[in-house]
Amino acid sequence: MAAQPWPPSLPNQFERNGFNYLPLSGAIADEAETGSPMYRGRFTGLMMVITGNIILTMTEMNTLMAFWRTDLKQGVLRFVGLVDPIFNDIPVFAFHPTQLAPVLTPLGGGNWSVQLKLIRMP
Repeated sequence: MAAQPWPPSLPNQFERNGFNYLPLSGAIADEAETGSPMYRGRFTGLMMVITGNIILTMTEMNTLMAFWRTDLKQGVLRFVGLVDPIFNDIPVFAFHPTQLAPVLTPLGGGNWSVQLKLIRMP
């Protein structure tokens, strides 16, 4: 299935302060009968975990939640349209399995800080 497009009415960049970028190890250990474990590649492409925040109005937050709930099937499907804060390109993202939903924090004045934990797909 093709990646879903990020809603054009939403900001497409993380806040520059406070995002985290973590490369996922591509190695996996195979247990040996004797001796130390042997390592092999788990996947060929490099996947990265990105955790960051975007600031949204109430209307934008409702748009995001409708996109997440309906278009992404509650975070299961992939999407495209957010700018990668390190490489400055627009890759395909998926929600991280440990946080399949946006984390919403009210800021006051009708604004919300929304934390997304995503995997940048190879």
